[in-house]
Amino acid sequence: MYDNIFKELEDIINSNKTVVTDKLVKAISDSDCKDNVDIVNLIDKNLNIFKSMANDKDSNSVLVVISNVVDIDDAYINSLMFIMNNKHLRVYTLGEIIDVSSKFYRLISYGKLQEDIMSSNFESNSILEKGVLDVRDEIKSKVSLKVDGSKFSLNVRRSVFIFEKI
Repeated sequence: MYDNIFKELEDIINSNKTVVTDKLVKAISDSDCKDNVDIVNLIDKNLNIFKSMANDKDSNSVLVVISNVVDIDDAYINSLMFIMNNKHLRVYTLGEIIDVSSKFYRLISYGKLQEDIMSSNFESNSILEKGVLDVRDEIKSKVSLKVDGSKFSLNVRRSVFIFEKI
């Protein structure tokens, strides 16, 4: 029933693998399937969005979620990302997204886009400097956290999920 929508969504996603999240959300919103899908950028939402969307009688049966995903749940990394962008609530693990969404939606498609390298500078003796320097070594290696003087960067994988309401 939704084969054309799923195909169109996957075509849009596959042709936009390197764009920033907001541009991918806009590309999907501007597409022909926009009237048949709901789109959520999880960067500024919490996982309760799945329940809210599923219970909204006006929501569509297809939900596209774009999110940064990490392989570990780490408070330091989430704190750093919040300090870098205060719209950012949290980076979720793949398992967290699947666990919460599965109560309301069936996962149709999952795709990893290009990893984002997020970078910033910190001032000496700042909260950000303390946050960067306090990240445990095993976490640093998992997110490729690199520090060079007062500059740092880390890798975060952007992912796209296509769900169908159950």
